[in-house]
Amino acid sequence: MRRASLLLSLVLFASCASPKGATLPAAERRLVDSPGPTLEIVTWDPAKATGHPVLRQKARPAAGLAKADLAKLDRLLRATLEKSGGVGLAAPQVGLPLRVFLVQLQDGAKTVITCVDPVIEVRSEATVDGYEGCLSIPGVGGKVRRHESLQVRCLSIEGRVKIYETSGFEARIFQHEYDHLEGRLYTDVLDGELMPIEEMRRRRAAEDGRAAEDGRAAEDGRAAEDSRAAEDSRAAEDGRAAEDSRAAEAEAEKK
Repeated sequence: MRRASLLLSLVLFASCASPKGATLPAAERRLVDSPGPTLEIVTWDPAKATGHPVLRQKARPAAGLAKADLAKLDRLLRATLEKSGGVGLAAPQVGLPLRVFLVQLQDGAKTVITCVDPVIEVRSEATVDGYEGCLSIPGVGGKVRRHESLQVRCLSIEGRVKIYETSGFEARIFQHEYDHLEGRLYTDVLDGELMPIEEMRRRRAAEDGRAAEDGRAAEDGRAAEDSRAAEDSRAAEDGRAAEDSRAAEAEAEKK
């Protein structure tokens, strides 16, 4: 799949947020109406299996919320993500059991998108191991196996249908954030043990370096093959030219 390719953008306002929208419970209303600029990120301790209960419950659809509430939530999530320095953030991570998350696309601009009521429509059979951390489980990280590529459908804050095809690290972010909407944490599918976040980053950087070296080696190999093919082609052409010359000389001698 082509990375972060936006395939479709259709305006569908009927099913998205209405001016009035659903009524939020009092605790959620206080969060959405918070003056901000950020919200507190709630946490979970996997060693003790304790923390904020919203991280362990399935979030409910958010498209029925009032447009103004969705807009306020979007602003709060974006400010919170920016302050955190992370690459993704889900509404449950700030105490709101709503199916909304942010993903920082791995394009040149590092564009941050908002996904409302996302659905993973296609998962690749191919999987890949990689290291992850989580803002809600601070200070540690670990290795997790994820699908290498995905197709994701969601609504934007404005109510437009968006379909993304994504792969690599970006697909990992989508899957990590989607798990939050299902009440799952990456530690539920951890491959191995948790490690200090600094060690996780060191290992991830080392793996990224090896992947880059493998890519350069493969590119050098292809370049060498192309060079040999070009040389073989020139040699064959020179051989044909020499044969033609000898044939012409022989014909001239007969005359």
